[in-house]
Amino acid sequence: TRKAHIDFMKCDQDRKNSLLASWLVDKLLNECGIKNAVLENDITIYDEWTPIGKYANDNTKKPYSGTFDGGGKTVTFENITHKNTAMYASGLFQMLAGTVKNLIIDGSISRTATGSIGGVVGYLDGGTIENCVNKATITNSATNGTGGIVGCLGTAGGKITGCINLAKVSSSQSTVGGIVDATGVISGTSNVSISKCINMGEISALSNVAGILGLAYPITIENCINLGKITSTESGEIYSYTAGIVIPSDNIIVKNCINAGLVTNKFPIGAITGEKEKGTYTNNYYDSKINSNVLDSYIDGI
Repeated sequence: TRKAHIDFMKCDQDRKNSLLASWLVDKLLNECGIKNAVLENDITIYDEWTPIGKYANDNTKKPYSGTFDGGGKTVTFENITHKNTAMYASGLFQMLAGTVKNLIIDGSISRTATGSIGGVVGYLDGGTIENCVNKATITNSATNGTGGIVGCLGTAGGKITGCINLAKVSSSQSTVGGIVDATGVISGTSNVSISKCINMGEISALSNVAGILGLAYPITIENCINLGKITSTESGEIYSYTAGIVIPSDNIIVKNCINAGLVTNKFPIGAITGEKEKGTYTNNYYDSKINSNVLDSYIDGI
C-alpha cells in the first residue's frame, strides 16, 4: 500500500489549508488509490471545512477506510460551526471505517443541525481510533450523539483505545459521553470496545450523560478513568441517567474502571453506572467522598 506524507504547511496558507486538507484526502482516495497518510505539520482548519469521509442525511455513505497517522501533530478547529442538514456528522472525520491514530485535536467545533459530533470522528462505523487527544470544545445544540473523541458508533461497531478528552463537551439535548456517545449501536453488534481511555473534561447535557460512554449496547469498557465533572441539566420531570463511566444498557461489560469526578443530577446518579441490573461490572471503583449519594453503591468505593 502506498503512503502519502502530507505537509500541509508547505502546500498552502491561511484559510486555504482547510480546503486543501479535504481536497487532498479526497484525491488520495478517489484518484491516486493511496489510502494511508501521515500528518507532518500542525494545521488550522477554518469554517470552510468539510470533514473527511461522507455520511449524508440521505444515507449516502463513503467512509474513510485507510490509516491516518497524526504523527503527534495538532489539528486546530478555529470556531467551526456546522449548520448543514445534509451532512450527518461533524469532526475531523465525518465517517470512519479505517484507523486514525496519534492525533491531537484543539480549538472548538459545534453543530446546530441534526446529527452527531466528535472531536476526531463524527460517526465511527467499524473503524479504530488509537492514542488520540481532544482539546477542542465540543458543542451540539441539535440532537443525536456528542462525544469528545467520537460522536456516534454505527452498526459495524468500532474500537477506541488510549484516547484522552481534556475539553468541555456539552449538548442542549441528551446522550453525551466524554469519550464517545454511541447511540447508533444496535443489539447484536460485535467488535465494540473502549479501553485505556481517560476523560478529564466537563461533560454536560439534558440527560444520559457519562464520563466515558453516553449510551450503547453491547459493548466492553475496560481500564478507563473519569476525572471530569458530569452534569445533567434536566430540570423537569423526565427521568435521566447521569454516571461517571457509562449509562446503563443491557449486555455491556465494564471492568477495571475508576471514577473520581463529581456526578450531579436532580435524579439518582451513578458513580460508575446508573442501574446495576443492566450490564456486568467487575473491579470498578469511585471516590466515595466526592460522590456520597450514588445509586450504584454496590461497587467498591475508594
